[in-house]
Amino acid sequence: MHRSGLVAALLAAVLLNACAVQTSGGGATAKLDGNWELAEGSYQQRPLPPIAGHSLTLEIDGGEVRGTSGCNVYGGKLERDGDSIRVRELMTTEMACPHHNLMDLEASFVAALADVRQVEATDSRLVLTGPDSRLVFEPQRAIANADLVGTAWRLESLVEGETASSTVNGADPATLILDPTGAFKASTGCRSVTGTYILSGSRVTLALDPYDTFACGPDAKDAQDRFILAMLDGKSTVNVIGVELIVSDGDRQLVYRAV
Repeated sequence: MHRSGLVAALLAAVLLNACAVQTSGGGATAKLDGNWELAEGSYQQRPLPPIAGHSLTLEIDGGEVRGTSGCNVYGGKLERDGDSIRVRELMTTEMACPHHNLMDLEASFVAALADVRQVEATDSRLVLTGPDSRLVFEPQRAIANADLVGTAWRLESLVEGETASSTVNGADPATLILDPTGAFKASTGCRSVTGTYILSGSRVTLALDPYDTFACGPDAKDAQDRFILAMLDGKSTVNVIGVELIVSDGDRQLVYRAV
């Protein structure tokens, strides 16, 4: 089966798994809430091999689940009765992943979540199993927040409303560095720019220095250039979460990762 056919088939499993929740007498009562990271897993007798820099995570908060599936984020509903469990109404963002192996891994992971029926949980281990799936999670390791100032950030995705797009990176990836002096330098993947910033709490006011205006070539690269320039020349809310920096302006976001 071609890769595109495999991905489509696996994602279709998310929508087709709509059976009633199975119940069992007694059942596990361990609390599931918390942040978990996949340690090992399989779907349809195929392993889910880890890919460096792309964790598969699961956050459980009562009847809600969310997490990262490699390069996209997902969310859904959790139903539990003793040691029987179902993950329903799974929704994911649709950002293109950097390479095919990651896209296949992501599709298998999401499909495996929709397949799970049973749970075993302790403080240090969460095991979800189903007819075609086995997912073993461990508590997510704490990651110290990277420093906003002085860290080199590389752009991973652009978000507008509910649509996330991957970056168009060539020899000149889109980056951002805020210097302790109050200056910043950035690349859009097309041009390099400089500017100044004022930091007050989580509010960053950025002002671009004058730059040459020219078209960047392909439509996608030009659109990314204009999107980034607009975000870096106004008032934006900046949050650093672990090794990610998120620049928000209304319903638009730039998502960077520390390098």
